[in-house]
Amino acid sequence: MSERTEISKDTRDSALWLSVVAWGLFGLMAVDIGNVIRERIGALSPGGDGWLYIGNQFGLGLVEAMPSIFLLFALLGFAHLFRRCSEGQIFTERNVKTLRGGGDSLLLAAAASALVTPTLVEWISGNPGGLHLQANDLTLGVGAMGLAIRGIAHIFREGVLIKQENDEFV
Repeated sequence: MSERTEISKDTRDSALWLSVVAWGLFGLMAVDIGNVIRERIGALSPGGDGWLYIGNQFGLGLVEAMPSIFLLFALLGFAHLFRRCSEGQIFTERNVKTLRGGGDSLLLAAAASALVTPTLVEWISGNPGGLHLQANDLTLGVGAMGLAIRGIAHIFREGVLIKQENDEFV
C-alpha cells in the first residue's frame, strides 16, 4: 500500500509554500517567546538579585509565554503536515495525528491564555486565591479554530479509511 498520492503541481506548490510560511511563523513565534522571557530576566543581575529570584523571573516568563509555546507546537506540526502533503503524502494516519495534535495545541493555547497563565501569574506574584479568567475575542477564536481542526481531523480520518479501502482493490 502506497502512502503517496499523485497531486497536481498547484497543490504541491501551495502545500510547500504553506510549509515555508509555517516555518517562518514558527521562527517569529520562537523569537517572541525569547523576548517575553528576556524582558523578565534582562535587567536582573545574579550578584544583586540572587539566583533564586532570577529563576523565579525566568519561570514567570515561561508562564507568560505558555500560550505562545502551545502555538509554537501547532505551527511545528502544521509545517511538517504541509511538507508531507507537498510530497504527496496526504491521507495518512500520520497526518491525522498531526491535525489532532495541532487542534489540541490550539485548544491548550486558548486555555492557557484565558485561565492558566493569568491564574499562575497572580499566584506567583503573591496574590493567591481563586481562578483568574481573562478571555477575549482572540482567545475564543484560537479555541474555536482548535475545535474546528479537531473536527477536520475526524473527517480526514474517514478519508484515510476510504483511501485504504480503495488501495486494497488496486
